[in-house]
Amino acid sequence: MKRSDNFRVTAAVVASALFMQNLDSTVVATALVVLASAPMFAALPADAGEGLAGRARRSRE
Repeated sequence: MKRSDNFRVTAAVVASALFMQNLDSTVVATALVVLASAPMFAALPADAGEGLAGRARRSRE
């Protein structure tokens, strides 16, 4: 494999990982609104926001 081919593969892998992380955080943020309003889970919106913030902190480590 040429060096330019390696660069393209690396760039594609990094771009895919960043896309998946962005998609995951979007899905979680959308789901938290629904979960917070569901009586079954009895979660307050403030608690849900703290959970999202904790998840964001863990993903950066």
